[in-house]
Amino acid sequence: MKRQTQIKVQTCESVGRGHPDKFCDGVADAVLTAYLKKDKNAHVACEVCAFNKTIVVGGEFKSSAKIDKLAIAKAYLKKIWPEYASKFEFIDRSIQQSTEIAAKVEIGEEHVGAGDQGITVGYACNENKYYLPTAHVLASLIMKEINACGYKDFYQDTKTLVSINEKKEAHIVLAISHVKGYNKAKAEEVCNKIIAKIIKDNKFNVKKFNISLNMAGDFSIHGSVGDSGLTGRKLAVDTYGSIANHGGGAFSGKDYTKVDRSGAYYARWIAKNIVANKLAEIAEVRLSWEIGNPKPVTIELECFGTNKIPMDKITARVNKKFDLTVYKIIQVLNLKNIDYTTTTNYCHFIGNHNWEKVVKL
Repeated sequence: MKRQTQIKVQTCESVGRGHPDKFCDGVADAVLTAYLKKDKNAHVACEVCAFNKTIVVGGEFKSSAKIDKLAIAKAYLKKIWPEYASKFEFIDRSIQQSTEIAAKVEIGEEHVGAGDQGITVGYACNENKYYLPTAHVLASLIMKEINACGYKDFYQDTKTLVSINEKKEAHIVLAISHVKGYNKAKAEEVCNKIIAKIIKDNKFNVKKFNISLNMAGDFSIHGSVGDSGLTGRKLAVDTYGSIANHGGGAFSGKDYTKVDRSGAYYARWIAKNIVANKLAEIAEVRLSWEIGNPKPVTIELECFGTNKIPMDKITARVNKKFDLTVYKIIQVLNLKNIDYTTTTNYCHFIGNHNWEKVVKL
């Protein structure tokens, strides 16, 4: 499905690392990273659920490594929600990966099959140095800086919604968990300073902004004590906000054979390099996969009329530069040696990751 090349009001959201869904993503990626540190060929599909002071770790695993998943979950809880560290119950409901699925994936040393069927999408635009929609980057960076600011009244469970209109005016909705009896006026001052600095430092084309903080009132009951959490529920937060298409598959807790993750990373790499090489102002790459197939079933490239050279020439350059076999995706992006906890929060496409590097086409 095509999207508009110009959107009058750009609106995107993000969440902090203490949001219940993101907490679950964080535990899942921590478990995945622990497995890959001990077994580079581990198959991991980790699912985490947090609710009512209970954390359940589940999913399917195939590995020679022995990992204490609950110890990892406990350590992550202490890091993100230290105020609840002694109040949770932990349950492990993980199982072995299906032998039928494993047989479809492991089909040769350099002949890896896709771990599942699915659609993956990569997107890029030339709005800023991140090659992402400005509202999405701004929302992501606001969450990152508020979580890191150290303001004593703030907890880590946070959300924001950023809308930027044609006049380059931004309205920013913030929900930030806090200690009881916090000073809202001081909190607003802290947030205004953080946002102003982000806009200035990144040279975002935002002329002015206003914020709405905790409009529902107090937010002192937070984390999964106040709401449930689950891996894979923040797909737009992890990718491109509301601006691009999405294939529907989540990232966190999945190893590199799961094309929901590796295929999406590679598609983003292609799209970013099309734009970074000034071949187009906007690019979207869509790949579809079937389980066991080492290559995508379909490959689609769309530049929404912003291409600077004919589309067939862009396609030719992409085909020459990028090998879309699952084995090459894993190898080129070095996906066996990633600390996946560095990808969990504030968008998977902001940071010094291999799929963000610019190469010459």
